Amino acid sequence: MPLRHRALVLALSCGLLGGPLVAADSPEIISLRTKAERGNAIAQYNLGLALATGRDTPANLPEAFVWLTLAEERGETSAAASSPVGPEVVVDAGRLASLEDQLATALRSYQLLQEENDQLRQLAATLATERDLLKSQLAGATTNAAALSEQLTASEATARLVETLRTQLRQTQDQLQAIIAEHSQLRTRMAIASSPPGSLTVVPARPVPAPPPPAAPVDLRTPERVIHTVAEGETLSGIARQYYRDGQRWPEIFAANRTLLADERTLRIGMQLHIP
Repeated sequence: MPLRHRALVLALSCGLLGGPLVAADSPEIISLRTKAERGNAIAQYNLGLALATGRDTPANLPEAFVWLTLAEERGETSAAASSPVGPEVVVDAGRLASLEDQLATALRSYQLLQEENDQLRQLAATLATERDLLKSQLAGATTNAAALSEQLTASEATARLVETLRTQLRQTQDQLQAIIAEHSQLRTRMAIASSPPGSLTVVPARPVPAPPPPAAPVDLRTPERVIHTVAEGETLSGIARQYYRDGQRWPEIFAANRTLLADERTLRIGMQLHIP
């Protein structure tokens, strides 16, 4: 439908060219109106004449002007001239000029509305594009926030683990210090409990069937000074086992050679040990 045609129909439907449309029309007028609204030029011409003359419907010159103009645009005025509508129509020229002005104003308003509508559509398209961009940016920001939250959670868990390990390390150090102190005290007690140099721990002899009663006190000390030269791989317990047949008597040898030995593990090859 051409722009002028659409503007005329819009002006007619909105009541821009006259009073309100009359609903109480005759069946013939209703039929003509239906055909005219569908674009039938002859029906538009005949409906315009009927409205101009008031035949079968109240006279309505603005609406008549619209339908006659539409019919003229379609070039059907000559074809409809023979239609038996009624007597010749005489329309006031001043009234028609006024209607022409109103129609031109309606057309301009329609064009402005069309331009404004196009601008609004462009604006809506731009806003839709910006909205989609913002949605994409929001989705990216949400993803980044989730990733940062996971990293923060992992960092907090790592910090808690480090603190736990530090606590365990401090406890282990405390336990180690306690063990060292206990070991030092044990060594001191063992050194104090050891026999002085030259003394021997009395070891009960194996029972014999008929031991004779001793006639006099027996001297259990070693009659001669025994010197042992340390060989490779020897230990105090091994030396005690060699001389006393009891490896647990090594503290006696350690006590007798305290000037040479810092502890039981400081044996050196070739060292001369006194065996009490």
